[in-house]
Amino acid sequence: MSLVAQLLGNSLSVCRRHYAGFELTTDSIEAINTIMKRSAK
Repeated sequence: MSLVAQLLGNSLSVCRRHYAGFELTTDSIEAINTIMKRSAK
């Protein structure tokens, strides 16, 4: 969860509040990477 928080630019407590229950699967990690790459452009 701390990696997700860092990638999203949020604190760990913010991620826990908003993304609790979100399961990190291979598909969801790939989706996050895609979003991060698009926002970096």
